[in-house]
Amino acid sequence: MSLGRYVLRRLLLSIPTILGVSVIVFLMIHMLPGDPAQLLAPPEATMEEVEIIRRRLGLDRPLWEQYLIFMGRALRGEFGESLFTGHRVSELLWPAYLNTLTLSVLAMTFGIVAGVLMGIYAALKPNTPRDQAVTSLSLMGLSMPVFWLGLILIEVFSVWLRLFPSGGSGSIRHLVLPSLTLGLIGAAYVGRATRASMLEVLSEDYIRTAKAYGLPRRKVIYVYALRNALIPVVTVAGLIFGYMMAGAVLTETVFSYPGLGRLIVNAIFARDYPVVQAGILVVSITFVMINTAVDILYALINPRIRLE
Repeated sequence: MSLGRYVLRRLLLSIPTILGVSVIVFLMIHMLPGDPAQLLAPPEATMEEVEIIRRRLGLDRPLWEQYLIFMGRALRGEFGESLFTGHRVSELLWPAYLNTLTLSVLAMTFGIVAGVLMGIYAALKPNTPRDQAVTSLSLMGLSMPVFWLGLILIEVFSVWLRLFPSGGSGSIRHLVLPSLTLGLIGAAYVGRATRASMLEVLSEDYIRTAKAYGLPRRKVIYVYALRNALIPVVTVAGLIFGYMMAGAVLTETVFSYPGLGRLIVNAIFARDYPVVQAGILVVSITFVMINTAVDILYALINPRIRLE
């Protein structure tokens, strides 16, 4: 199978997944307690007035019809109006989404580069002090709460050294500390996955054969060994990137960063159902597309995958 057909097939297979996700998100929101019409109505409103609000929101229609309206708007990038602010949901959603996407891309880039280098560095001399040092640092990164790490970085780089702002947005300097916070934790996961995969590949016969033929050590490590060790690393990186998009709310809260996670949490507390619905749907679709991209990267790294 050619690469183009493989990519097209993976994209087509993602469509039923996205539709299934949209149904689950739609039904989950409608099963939450509370009536949006009553929340919008003033305390002294009569039942007739509440019913008028319900009809204006379309909540009096059958569930399947509400879903079709929801998906029709979603395909146009529109999700109605916020129940809390009255603004269009898209005006709140897309700026926050781009902020979180920028933060996650920067954090993941740092995490992959640092993690792969750490993993290779440790795998080349296993069970040595440098291997133990890298493993210990990785364990620290895995066990460290993200909000605590963020507060430590603020204390060091904002309070003591005064190098970067402690929060907010508007410039690249505002992104350094939050992306470093997420990136260090991502590097810990990627580093452990790279180390384990490299150790397995370096023990293979073809690596010993390449060394016996006198190939340069750098070429053996970075061309033959690393390429074959990247499949599990790409899997871990894809999962971490998806979790960063969905779970950056703690980082965004610590650094007062106006991202998507923070928007969704605030909307949940305000019972702003259109914002919650749109935010969860966009995050879910992003997660599906990231996993599709990971499958495509498999085929680029190892052509045997698409042939099979």
